Amino acid sequence: MALPSGTISSAFAGLLKVSLTAEIIWNDKTYPYTGPGGEMVLRAWINDGTSIIYLPMINKTAQFASKVISYPGGGAVWTIGVEKMFHSFSGAGVIAATNIQLAAELRKR
Repeated sequence: MALPSGTISSAFAGLLKVSLTAEIIWNDKTYPYTGPGGEMVLRAWINDGTSIIYLPMINKTAQFASKVISYPGGGAVWTIGVEKMFHSFSGAGVIAATNIQLAAELRKR
């Protein structure tokens, strides 16, 4: 599974909002689905060059997460990406994440 990633760089300082959303599908059922079945957990991260900041995890019932942090500007290059934390399912089947969207929005000061 290919997961989105990218870089952020701007001369302007401001508040940076990073958002992650995805649809988890198990055996052709799009969640939120309350029956038995699989689980998949994804998490986005922001690397500011000195530390990694994690967004809350998303799964079949919580399909959106975001975090707002202060961006220093000055052309600082930060990387963002998504990682799969784990997946599981019982019996035969297929579990997948579709429509994975990772977005970054900078509101300059």
